[in-house]
Amino acid sequence: MKYRTRTIGLIVRDVGDETIVYDRENDTFKRLNASAATAFRRCQDGASLGDIAQALADELGLPLDDELAQLAVSELMDADLITGDTDEVPLPTRLSRRAVVKRISAGAVVAAMVPAVETMVAPRPAYAASY
Repeated sequence: MKYRTRTIGLIVRDVGDETIVYDRENDTFKRLNASAATAFRRCQDGASLGDIAQALADELGLPLDDELAQLAVSELMDADLITGDTDEVPLPTRLSRRAVVKRISAGAVVAAMVPAVETMVAPRPAYAASY
């Protein structure tokens, strides 16, 4: 299965190790940590789980692990930032961040690098002006 970055309605900016994505269609901001941002960028040209796992290992020094890539894909798909070929087999059972960290049994450093996408709703201009 190939995953691709959604291109319509997104404004993407890199800020330090993180990437901020403004979704114009949903009026939300998405904050991607370094590993989620790496997976997101890798999907720009289309990527398999293996491609994403290799990018996480090469660019961030994370273990070469398909489950880590699967977690990144799940996070990005839940945030509506990437799409997958719908004719292909769906992702296996959704993994939890805790299960992935426990399985790769590395400490807090790797736990901080586990893919994460945080969504924030953008305030409407009338609300923003009141502060």
